[in-house]
Amino acid sequence: RQNETRLTVTEDFGDFKSKVGLMLPHSYKLTYSKFGSQGTFESQWTFTMSDVVVNPKLSPESFTVETKPLGD
Repeated sequence: RQNETRLTVTEDFGDFKSKVGLMLPHSYKLTYSKFGSQGTFESQWTFTMSDVVVNPKLSPESFTVETKPLGD
């Protein structure tokens, strides 16, 4: 017989404010839950935005990623 494991991911958006004609959330909570025969695990991440910028000008350098060889 196989053991059943259930995973749940829940996103909650809140504290909506008007920004450049859009209603945008300024709070966000992500909840990850795992239920199974070996017990229950739950973790939450909460984010609060102090400012939201719509369509900012970004330089190409903003997307530069530094890579390193494995093992360093």
